[in-house]
Amino acid sequence: REVPYGAFQIMSFEVAKLLFDFLAGWNVPLFFQRMVWGSVAGAVSSFLTTPCDVITSRVMTAGDSADKPRQSVFGTVRTMWKEEGWRCFWTGALLRALVYTPGTCLFFTVFETMVTVLG
Repeated sequence: REVPYGAFQIMSFEVAKLLFDFLAGWNVPLFFQRMVWGSVAGAVSSFLTTPCDVITSRVMTAGDSADKPRQSVFGTVRTMWKEEGWRCFWTGALLRALVYTPGTCLFFTVFETMVTVLG
């Protein structure tokens, strides 16, 4: 689940740089622009990878008892879809986005600043 998250993170950071290029015209300091880009990257990537996280959590916490044997990943997904519908895959998406956004903002802000300073 970390690989898709990282891929979405980098992709959404680069897209945010393009979408928010108008901030330079408003004389917003580059440091704050980087914070916006990083925040968008964190929110988008964590939101998009929520289904992977939910499925992983369900598989890891599934009971292994005689009454209910452990299911495969695909069996878990099928059961979730049948019993709870598509919405269950997005459980906690907003909270997850709120938790990951500050860290990603900090990471990309520091990274881009260091690239410029050392660059």
